[in-house]
Amino acid sequence: MSSNKSIKNFNRENIYSSSENDSLKESSEILKNNEKILTIDKKRKNDDFSNDKKRDFSAIYLILRSVLVILIIVIGIYFFNKGIKIYEKKIDLEYKREQTLSPVLQEVTLIQSVDFEKVDDKDSFFNKQILNWKLSESNLIAAKDLDSRGNINEAIKLCHKSLRDNPANLNTLNFLIKLYEKNKNYLEAINTIFRLLTTDNDNPDLIVKLINLLYLIEDHQSVIIISDYYNDNYIFNYDINLIRANSLLKIDDYDAAEGLYNRLIIYKKDDLNPINALINIYFIKKDYAKALPLLDKNYEKFHRDENFYYNYALCNAEIGDVKKVCEILSKANKIFGPFMVKNWLNNPVYSKFSEDRFFKIFVQRIDKKIEEIRNSVN
Repeated sequence: MSSNKSIKNFNRENIYSSSENDSLKESSEILKNNEKILTIDKKRKNDDFSNDKKRDFSAIYLILRSVLVILIIVIGIYFFNKGIKIYEKKIDLEYKREQTLSPVLQEVTLIQSVDFEKVDDKDSFFNKQILNWKLSESNLIAAKDLDSRGNINEAIKLCHKSLRDNPANLNTLNFLIKLYEKNKNYLEAINTIFRLLTTDNDNPDLIVKLINLLYLIEDHQSVIIISDYYNDNYIFNYDINLIRANSLLKIDDYDAAEGLYNRLIIYKKDDLNPINALINIYFIKKDYAKALPLLDKNYEKFHRDENFYYNYALCNAEIGDVKKVCEILSKANKIFGPFMVKNWLNNPVYSKFSEDRFFKIFVQRIDKKIEEIRNSVN
């Protein structure tokens, strides 16, 4: 009995003790698990928070970028529209400028025809006309006085007043041409000449002036047209035809220019301009066989002309006569100096002589001369 009792007690104690231990273990494990769960949850929470921050940053970045793109597009459209408006204004201004007559053509209107028979008050009519003529002359005299004192712009204004009073005052128009030339307002001078030629087109001096002014503004086609008219109606004028030949050269009509320059050379043998121009045409055409005789023939006459020497040496270089090139450039060195000759030698045409012993010695002499000059200066 006692043994059974003890066994029961033992078992009961063991049960209780084991259950207590088990419960302690379970509690311990639960705590550990809870700590792990808390750690994991915390980590997850941190991760989620970090991911949320990244997502927020990405969203803000996308929004800002979208706003920036929209802003750039809006600004672009704004400036594009502005550009179109500015361009339209520019076109409009240019159109208005083209439609606006020059001051001369504004002031010098055509005289309205007068039906004299229908004029009732003859005294009043003529008194008014005489007063206008006097005012016109008075303003012209004042304009000349201002011009003598160097006040060209004010003189031009007074000439316009003179023409308002009397649009047919030819003396004012002639004086106005001189003022515009002094002021280098060549277009207005040309307009004024046309007004004068409208009243009297048989005026060779005025036509000559017109051709010269057209050449100054580089309207070469107009020079050719007006000089044609001049040649058809007046005697041969060397200067006008030289300008005409130069204009033909400018528009690349080489054959016509060549024919005219040849005529000018015969007409005035001492003028270098048509000779150099003709040589230039032969160079453009690469017709050195024609250029060389012209250069040889005129060497003595124009041996001190810089452009002539340059062309003479160049032509012989193109033909390949190295000794003649060195001879010409040696003379040029004495007249124009080694720096000028050295500059000419930069032309690629001379590269063909780079291995020629004769040419090498010449170039060395030029370089040595330049060095001596530089040393003497220092």
